[in-house]
Amino acid sequence: SVMAIDSFATLSTKENLLRVGQPKLILLSTPNDIAGIASELLTNVTTITLPQWLSYRQSLDVAQQGFVLPEVSESNEAMLLFTSGTTGLPKAVPYTHEQYFQALSTTSHAFAGTSEDRTLCWLPLSSPFQRMMNMVAHYCGAEIWILNDPREIMTALRICKPSVLIGVPRFYE
Repeated sequence: SVMAIDSFATLSTKENLLRVGQPKLILLSTPNDIAGIASELLTNVTTITLPQWLSYRQSLDVAQQGFVLPEVSESNEAMLLFTSGTTGLPKAVPYTHEQYFQALSTTSHAFAGTSEDRTLCWLPLSSPFQRMMNMVAHYCGAEIWILNDPREIMTALRICKPSVLIGVPRFYE
């Protein structure tokens, strides 16, 4: 499985997610995202630090960094979505490839992006909403800029000049 690590998550949350999810590939915003994590949780795990911006073609290059994807079917588990943990430890909710592709297909029809679009990924990579929008952008061939620190969004907007920007209610308050 593949897991994105949220830079702002606590060490104990990151370790719990790694224990439950048992990923083979971890996507990082910075190498510091796994600083302090118990070494046994990182055994036989490939890590990839994503660049500040990522086009569809570059994502294919990143995927070639020594990680071999297994053969899968529609019914195989594609990802684990972790709940926020508001009532205790985060819980893992499995999604199959079929479920994930249906969501991707539906969202991409509504988005109708193209390879001319540019989007700014500023929510945590662990956010299901951000993850889906990144997948849609890849699916449409759009360019994705990844912001490591969401507190720098105003500067990033001036530099990136996205044609598509997603948000959550807190952002607009």
